[in-house]
Amino acid sequence: MSGRLELYIINADGTGLIQITHSGGLVPRWSPDGSHLVFSRPVDISPLFPGFGVGVIATIKADGTDEKLLSSRVWDSLDGEYTPDGKHIIFETQTGGYVATLWIMNIDGSHQRRLTASELESGYPDISPDSKQIIFYNNQNTPKLNSIFKVNLDGTDPTRLTAPGHEDTLAAYSPDGSKILFMSDREAPGGFDIWVMDADGSNQKLLIKDAGIPNWGPKAQDR
Repeated sequence: MSGRLELYIINADGTGLIQITHSGGLVPRWSPDGSHLVFSRPVDISPLFPGFGVGVIATIKADGTDEKLLSSRVWDSLDGEYTPDGKHIIFETQTGGYVATLWIMNIDGSHQRRLTASELESGYPDISPDSKQIIFYNNQNTPKLNSIFKVNLDGTDPTRLTAPGHEDTLAAYSPDGSKILFMSDREAPGGFDIWVMDADGSNQKLLIKDAGIPNWGPKAQDR
């Protein structure tokens, strides 16, 4: 045993378990057509420093073949996600020495560019079903409180959706893009509740008390 976490695929009825990675894998997400997964793969920075590595955004076919490393092997990257139209991958990275920023690239790793300003310290992106906007929280990798933001897919018009002063995190679009779920401690000192709001940040409401990570049913690209 290597001690690494690996990616496996299994049928919905529990049959057909197969291992698809053999060099480590974290936070996998399906491509819209179900043919590939994007994930974060641990890679040693240098042969001189075994075990001292970073996460690299990688893709692999669902049968475990054709693994490709796409992002920098110098800077830590994770939380890769395909856009619902299947044309791009969004990911969180420390590329350039920043605490955390969101980047976008083509699915083959080409045309990589930064989307969010360094001062936002952006983390945990989720992409709207129409592939036009991204929601995320700020102050990733810091002890500061998080708020939910959105930004256009080209990096323009970053907008705060929740007010500062409490911990709002782990936001997720509804399958139709009209709502956003998120975790918040605003009424749960020492814990979290699940809240819901409209996609523009209005009508914020408590949904579930003392709840964990929110997740909608299958998005359009997952069905």
